[in-house]
Amino acid sequence: MTADFSEYLSAGFVITRQFDRPAHLSSRLLPDQMISTSGCLASFLPDTWCIEWAQDDPDGRLANAQTFGLDGTALDRLTTWATAEFDRSLGWPNIILNFETVRHIVDAFLPAKANVRILELGLHQTLQETFIEAAAPQHAMAGQPGVLRALQQANNRLTGGRPIGFEPLVFDVALSCSWLCNGLESTVAERLGITPNEHGLIESFEDGLRCVDYISRDDVGAEPGLWLPWLLVDHSGKFAFTA
Repeated sequence: MTADFSEYLSAGFVITRQFDRPAHLSSRLLPDQMISTSGCLASFLPDTWCIEWAQDDPDGRLANAQTFGLDGTALDRLTTWATAEFDRSLGWPNIILNFETVRHIVDAFLPAKANVRILELGLHQTLQETFIEAAAPQHAMAGQPGVLRALQQANNRLTGGRPIGFEPLVFDVALSCSWLCNGLESTVAERLGITPNEHGLIESFEDGLRCVDYISRDDVGAEPGLWLPWLLVDHSGKFAFTA
């Protein structure tokens, strides 16, 4: 697919892994190996499990670290660094605010044979005001979500990479559920004639808008919140072990 990067704003980066297609999703429409930026489906590094003051339990922290090939010692190092960097180069809950920090995480913490994907989130410029209004903290004590911080940075244009498709995601305090959490790929294909591409994503921005308009209807029963199509840009090829 192609995308005119001049029309999109960067909402930050995530480091994640592919995962096996869940049983409730269509084997006819979706690939065996999936990719997503929803925490309901995918794992991320960093995330709350490597922030000292977050309420993740110790066993869960280690299990998440092991997903990325890290042992207990590496987890301790990452946790010390990530806690210090939170609200500086890292945003809630798993957003990396610039590519330089992505590079540092890869070089300093990930094992040489890590099997990860480096993704940048992009928001079409026509949706910026709608999202900023919905994502603004509702009271003084509420923190600013990482995607909002990234969008409001002075240097907030996409940084190259390979566009792989659009993921419909809902915002509620942070980006949360994907359209796939409810298995909507089959319903969308049937009702709208829109099918996922080889990555399990929507191929065009226009089809992404049609999807979120449909998903937002009350009769569909998806999670409440602001549904938008987010462009995923793959930077994995810039790292030897993820190419």
